[in-house]
Amino acid sequence: MLIVFTERDLARVRLADTPHTLSEITFSVRALRRREVAGFEPWRGQTRSRLTPEMRPLVELVPSHGWIPDFMEPGGRLSDGLTALRAVSATDVSFDLARIAAERRPPPLALDLVADRKQALDRLAEAVTAYHMVALAPHWPRITAAFDAGRAARARILAAGGLDLLLATLHPSLRWNPPVLELAGYRDGERLDLGGRGLLINPGVLAPYPRASIILPGGSVPVLLAPIWERPSLAAADAHSVPAGDLAGLLGTTRARVIRAVAAGCTTTELARALGIAPATASEHATVLRKSGLISTQRHRNSVLHTLTPLGAALIAANQLSDPS
Repeated sequence: MLIVFTERDLARVRLADTPHTLSEITFSVRALRRREVAGFEPWRGQTRSRLTPEMRPLVELVPSHGWIPDFMEPGGRLSDGLTALRAVSATDVSFDLARIAAERRPPPLALDLVADRKQALDRLAEAVTAYHMVALAPHWPRITAAFDAGRAARARILAAGGLDLLLATLHPSLRWNPPVLELAGYRDGERLDLGGRGLLINPGVLAPYPRASIILPGGSVPVLLAPIWERPSLAAADAHSVPAGDLAGLLGTTRARVIRAVAAGCTTTELARALGIAPATASEHATVLRKSGLISTQRHRNSVLHTLTPLGAALIAANQLSDPS
């Protein structure tokens, strides 16, 4: 797919400030159906054992391979996404059902959508809600922390090199040749003219890394899902299982201050300046926290950006960290 920008579109590119919840849900359903997708055990087995008939419309609609309906992926928080899902137009439904029919035998919900769209969408929204509660809600703090880390890294690139550098380094499947952004291997032969709507870039957490994708909510700003580099494990400890207490006593006063500073995303130089320590000392503390799985580090040009891992975010949440200085 070729995404064509105008000057107005370039001025309207922005980074999403919250995970694209329904996309995370649909990608998790795909992972549930594909045993070969790594990193989802034991979550996959646990979730399968908790599926109920109420969730069937969602699970059947999202295939193991192939087209995921655009109408299933309105953006934003879950409540906003469900409201938008219930209001999907007949035109959008027809478009997606045609794409599904071209690839595979349509699921039972497809016939229901044709017969009574409103009732079928209500059933689908209820299936999404029930599935989310069982499959993703217990892991949402880790998903959010991974999203925040991915967003912080991209915001850093945007600040350092502008939009050109951000689009050029966003994902290996994307090629930026102004004013065109090419998504290799995705809807080949299609062209999307943004037409002044701009573009919302959303770091996808559970999306497979090899390919970025575009979502076109009806009448809204197109969403570019660019998978993050490091997907969190859904088998990691939840926030409530992280030891609570005196974090400074657990990590030491300086490292407690380090992890607090890293929560906002920072380079080694910025970390040293914030704590009033030498850069080499800041780097040593960051190395210890990284080896402990509490922070992640990504190199950008001549600097490195430190952000919290999901475990690090859970540790802070469990201990309600305040500045120990």
